[in-house]
Amino acid sequence: MGDEGAQALQHIEAGKAALRAGDYAAAREALEAGLSLLRYQPGSYQSEIADAHNQLGRIYLETGDHAQGRLHFEKALAIRQLLYGPDHPEVASSLNNLGIQLKEEGDFAAARRCHEQALAIRLRVLGPNNGMVGYSYSNIGTLARNLGDYVGAKNSFETALPILQSAYGAEHFSVAACLSNLGNVLTHIGDFPAALHCHEQALAVRRKSRGEAHPEIANALMNLGFTLIESGDARAARPIFEQALAMMRASLGETNADVGYCLTNLGAAAEAMGDRAAARLYQEQALAMRLGLLGADHPDTGFTLLCLADLDRQEMALDQARAHLRRALRVAGLADGAALRRSVWHGLSQVEAAAGQHDTAIFFGKQAVNAIQMMRRALDREAGDMQRSYATAHELVYRHLADQLVITGRLAEAERVIGLLKEDELFELLQRDDKSNQRVSFVALTSLEAIWQRLGDDIIALIANAPTSTARETARAAFDDWLDAARQSFADASESHAREASALNRAARERLQSALAAIGPDVGLVHYLPGATHLTIILTTASLQIGRSIEIGAAALNRLIYEMRFAAEQRSDDLPLVAQQLDRILVAPIAEFIGPDRLQTLMLAPVGALRYLPFAALHDGQHYLVERVALSLYTAAAADALHYRATTGWRIAAFGVAREIDGHAKLNMVADELARIVKDEDAGTQGLFPGRIHLDALFTAAHFAAALTSHDAVHIASHFHFSPGHESLSRLLLGDGNILTLEGLRDPIFQFDDIELITLSACETAMGGGRENGREIEGFGALVQNRGARAVLASLWSVSDRSTPDLMEAFYRARRDGASKAHALQMAQCAQIAKKDGTHEPFHWAAFILMGDWL
Repeated sequence: MGDEGAQALQHIEAGKAALRAGDYAAAREALEAGLSLLRYQPGSYQSEIADAHNQLGRIYLETGDHAQGRLHFEKALAIRQLLYGPDHPEVASSLNNLGIQLKEEGDFAAARRCHEQALAIRLRVLGPNNGMVGYSYSNIGTLARNLGDYVGAKNSFETALPILQSAYGAEHFSVAACLSNLGNVLTHIGDFPAALHCHEQALAVRRKSRGEAHPEIANALMNLGFTLIESGDARAARPIFEQALAMMRASLGETNADVGYCLTNLGAAAEAMGDRAAARLYQEQALAMRLGLLGADHPDTGFTLLCLADLDRQEMALDQARAHLRRALRVAGLADGAALRRSVWHGLSQVEAAAGQHDTAIFFGKQAVNAIQMMRRALDREAGDMQRSYATAHELVYRHLADQLVITGRLAEAERVIGLLKEDELFELLQRDDKSNQRVSFVALTSLEAIWQRLGDDIIALIANAPTSTARETARAAFDDWLDAARQSFADASESHAREASALNRAARERLQSALAAIGPDVGLVHYLPGATHLTIILTTASLQIGRSIEIGAAALNRLIYEMRFAAEQRSDDLPLVAQQLDRILVAPIAEFIGPDRLQTLMLAPVGALRYLPFAALHDGQHYLVERVALSLYTAAAADALHYRATTGWRIAAFGVAREIDGHAKLNMVADELARIVKDEDAGTQGLFPGRIHLDALFTAAHFAAALTSHDAVHIASHFHFSPGHESLSRLLLGDGNILTLEGLRDPIFQFDDIELITLSACETAMGGGRENGREIEGFGALVQNRGARAVLASLWSVSDRSTPDLMEAFYRARRDGASKAHALQMAQCAQIAKKDGTHEPFHWAAFILMGDWL
């Protein structure tokens, strides 16, 4: 090796060391000096030249000079292919790096091809457990996320993580990168606690492996901040973004793609905090930077345009908002723009709603909701949590469309949109259940809506598949024309479109009203939909359907709900005041339809935190709601049971745990409660219904399974805790000291078919999980009904062991005497209210809710 060769290699090693330390300027200088010397050396240095090009490509990638980055990566790949042949780990590394570069440029399809080629080489040459294989899986996951394939992304990252940990150790920077990427996917699907955990782990690993001043710390902070803002904590996110921005500017300079990303997130945080002036400044800086670095067609540019459009809408600069959305839609029409397209449709719907063009807003809102539903269809059976989280992350899109439908009197369509949201929420509870119906449905379209959607889809396909840039621009011009023509068409919508929309709603309404009429004229179904500024109430009976809009936002309503829950559980003197406030909001708007000669049963279909509310205890100043009308919680799983006629001659299997077990408190009145309900000759009890009692040690999984096949109803008085989405943590205490989880209940030995009622009368039966949006209230009911049970009676909070036996006896007595389940519960609760021994307070009776078939 000559002196110049040795000197060149020293420069290259110095450059690589500077790159590891995050000193990009020093690294570039050293590597270019080494390359300059090696250009005049014999061919034996080709490997080192390729390495130097590869390292320079990394520097330009990190500093945002994409043209130079691609140039150096392509040179490294060409040299290595000539030097080693096509099937070599170094060739795979070059393909991997070129794929990363192409991804940053927004060419996701080409990037994926590079990464898939690299993975194939590494699997063949290195084997499945090599760390380089982990890198490939991680990079493929990143591309899947960019393309909106969240299932593929999550699977890729979860495959990569243990490979990287095994190959390099838990504190390696590659592990941190994989954790960050997994956290970003979890953020996109709305699983914020898991995402925050990943990002916090990644930040800790990066600090240990890279030190506090490394640019990767700034990226880790960015990811953490993004998850915080997406979860609604903008106040915590903003200082994190500010710290990341300062670090990035110091290490990367003022003009860099990552700096632009940080500016966009800072803008979102400022907007969420109400600082629109700062938000606009950040977003305009980000847009200028992204246009210069990434170009007008990059998805990140489209996202910044979307953010600016939202600011325009809030300031009622609607033409400017439309202009920004039009530019964003041109990006969203590309092959990799599906995720952005959903957001643009929603943005267009919001703008048209602000302009009072409600038919146009409905059209774009339906595009957004159906795009989300299409993504749900892409999520596979093993992605129940993802289904739930994805729907939750887009909940505002559903609510906005429902609001627009209500405003235009299209109540049945609004009801359907609410149903889709609830369907999405409850999917997690039915995952992996052989009996669950996994279909994903869509919002119905009028013929005018269907025509414009079909035309738009055709143009999007032309843009995505355009063979040349000229063809793509021609298709984009057609897309611009389509957008203008569609807006004008709905603005000028003829009476025929109004008649068709009315017919669409009438058909849906009549199907529901027919089902209600089969039950009786005194039954009503009430949907509640809280929005940002008002609450929508839809009441449907056999003869009418009406909508009411109440001026209260979801945040204020939620505060009242939690105040009432707290007051009821703590037996606070504040309960009457808040119960009357909520009655004025939730019941008074439809009170004229409730009464002895009118509606006598209400099926309630609330969403969100309203499912935590003990509706029975709402008060109009004279009477509790349960004294005025019988109540049940309408679940999607119970919809098919509306035509079913229950029997009253039940045989009941009763199970209970009275003794203290493993820290679970003794339930003193359980034996008495079961004895009052079940007439069991072997146990010597004289209860209301024939059956069998299984107390303490007799309450085993085997006895429980056997009883399900020979009884009409099941009564359980034991400790039960429900944790939504975590079947292994949702547990029922058995009398022999064992635990039966919801996961265990999926065993085929537990057959709930034709069980008319499951009653859970002890602690924490309908609550748990801490997600605080109320879906777990319906959760257990939906799950066991999906397994065949027709109804569930459970409690919203830990109930009183002293008063529950009286209430349960009264419930079953009324049921034996012919009352429906809902009216039996009403009679039992009213009997408790009439007592003067302290158990008349709502704490003792209002927690019990009936879910599903109330007949």
